[in-house]
Amino acid sequence: MVAKHPRRTQEDDQHIQALPKTMPSPQISAELVYDTLRKSSRRGISPGPNGDRFEFLQSMTHDPYGNPEASAFLHALTRFVNLEKDGTLPDEWYQYNTAAILVAHGNKMRPLGMGSTGRKLVSATSLAASSKDITKELAPFQLSYAVKNGCEAVVHLLRQMHELNGATHVIITLDVSNAFNSVSRLQGLLSIAQSLPGVYTYANCTYRRSNTLWLESPDEQTREPIQGQEGSTQGAVDGALFFNTAMNHVLKEMNAVLAPGSDGTMVAIADDRVGCVTPQMARQVLDIVVQRFHSLRLKLNYEKCHIFADTPELLRRVDLSGNPNLASIKTTHEGVIVLGAAISKRADFHVQHIHSVIQKTAPTLQAITAFSKDHLQQSLALLRATYMSKFEYLTRVTPSHIVSPHLGDIMLAVRQAMGEALDHALLDNQWGQCLLKPRLGGLGIVDMVSTATGAYYASILSCLPIIAKADEVQR
Repeated sequence: MVAKHPRRTQEDDQHIQALPKTMPSPQISAELVYDTLRKSSRRGISPGPNGDRFEFLQSMTHDPYGNPEASAFLHALTRFVNLEKDGTLPDEWYQYNTAAILVAHGNKMRPLGMGSTGRKLVSATSLAASSKDITKELAPFQLSYAVKNGCEAVVHLLRQMHELNGATHVIITLDVSNAFNSVSRLQGLLSIAQSLPGVYTYANCTYRRSNTLWLESPDEQTREPIQGQEGSTQGAVDGALFFNTAMNHVLKEMNAVLAPGSDGTMVAIADDRVGCVTPQMARQVLDIVVQRFHSLRLKLNYEKCHIFADTPELLRRVDLSGNPNLASIKTTHEGVIVLGAAISKRADFHVQHIHSVIQKTAPTLQAITAFSKDHLQQSLALLRATYMSKFEYLTRVTPSHIVSPHLGDIMLAVRQAMGEALDHALLDNQWGQCLLKPRLGGLGIVDMVSTATGAYYASILSCLPIIAKADEVQR
């Protein structure tokens, strides 16, 4: 874990400490604080170190227009938000509020939450106040922040470009190694100062200092914290914005060298850079990434990068000579997996991917079935959130005529698992009730056999405005 959190160079640290501490930022209104608190889907709602949650603040500010105590608390909370946002609180406060607890997530460690719920509120309101500037800076190629259905939009955009230009273009997928923990904080702060000054002061309060990351351990007397000196603060509401802003100039430069309407487009989702370009421009795009990543303290994970073309002849036109690292990029003319979806004109490649997803998720279904023996209600929630969601996503990003033949077997496996959990083989009418929404007396299990076609086209329709913006800029 220590190796995944690189230390900041002395030169970068000197430059960061020499940066201006503050820049003008818009004042946060009580209305914005209240609206942010009331959002049920507010990101970063994990409890703070003292167990506080957004729900506590919501109850304290209930009906501020009719409750004098709630109104007074909202007024005081708004003053606190502006004080913290403007960097006027003691350094000890910001040091406390940038600590996080790392917990195991599979074979990786993920932050449980960054700082207190108050910090999450300050971050959320600050970003909301600058939302127009943020959208202007990141749109239309950065699709992982403030974009609904960003993953699906990337898949549909790539599939559209491949269908239209597959005979002349190649698809590039780039994976960044340990990106969120390694991206240069100096370059991130410089990018924010230049393009998003309204959120600079609070970003500087967070990213100029080291962040204490505690490893989850049963023995709190012996655990040693890690000092995060580079990278975005994962688990924080503002972490994604910092990372995307730091990376955005690379994305802009890649698209700037691509001739509108002919050379292609590159887009980004989190730490993945993907696009469809001509073979002649592929090398120039790769060189830009390699060069700019050096200043960002980032490296490509070459073994996980891919170049896909419909024919071997197109692949041969991509110049990877002179750089042994580029030669490690995998090339294929069968298809490529992008954000959990298959991009290919070969039906067998799609089928292979669907079978792979089924095989990988089978142990999850088995574990949920076993768990349901003693925890039926919780297992149903897990079934919908961890198993069914995988295939519901697949129906949204895979043409229905490809995925539909496999959905019957998937739903049958779920039906058998439910029967085993209830210790009773479900009859057709009982299974039909399971497929109803909870408010209608069902269990909320989606009948993907019936919804696949609608889900796919609904996903495309919801992503059309995003795709159109990217397409318009490159024409």
